[in-house]
Amino acid sequence: MVQGAMAILLVTVMLVVLQLSSHQPHLSSYWLEKGSSC
Repeated sequence: MVQGAMAILLVTVMLVVLQLSSHQPHLSSYWLEKGSSC
């Protein structure tokens, strides 16, 4: 049950991020750099 909710949450977050990145390309590159640096 909890895993299913987490999966839905992750998918929702990914969709929102994709929507934002499509409107603001510089943001996506910023998050890519931040993610790769971790």
